Amino acid sequence: LPTFDSWSPVVTIQANYIRFQGIRFGMGTRGVMVLNSKHTVIEDCIFWDNIIMVAGPSEGLVFRRNRVYTRSTYGHLGLNPGATTSLHLFSNDGGHIIYDNTFEGDHIWKDGIGGGDNDDPRDGPSRNTDIYNNRFSGFWDDPIEAEGGEQNVRIWDNHIDLTGTARDKAMGIAHAPIGTGPCYTFRNIV
Repeated sequence: LPTFDSWSPVVTIQANYIRFQGIRFGMGTRGVMVLNSKHTVIEDCIFWDNIIMVAGPSEGLVFRRNRVYTRSTYGHLGLNPGATTSLHLFSNDGGHIIYDNTFEGDHIWKDGIGGGDNDDPRDGPSRNTDIYNNRFSGFWDDPIEAEGGEQNVRIWDNHIDLTGTARDKAMGIAHAPIGTGPCYTFRNIV
């Protein structure tokens, strides 16, 4: 995965109460980094071949009505296919609301939403996070990788298409291990 030293985002958000609305991030860019921020809103945006990273201790991201997709071989990003996650929640404090988005991996990206270290309670959705009414297709591994602490995490009403994934290991919604709990997963279509 990209590291803080080699990952050069187009936009770095390091402030509280920032709102991005209706922006198109085009091919050839490395996307958005939300770093040490609270209550960031990203809505009605298009991310084409971009990575969105929320790191920490960011909390309270609202990510809604966005389209995140790739149609690339990732050569321009210097990444290998299947090597990264489109919305990467890394070492964060949770409290996120992620809804009404479309994530299309085109069999290039590893996960739709995920974290880094599955044993770190601050990776992935972390705590007090809602993920609902999203559409996922074309990921190599897990469209939703909700691994880590998963303290009071709720995942519902998502539509997940596993066509073309590595079906021997892909799980529509991955929960291994649930470090703290509770985690609620219900009414999803896989």
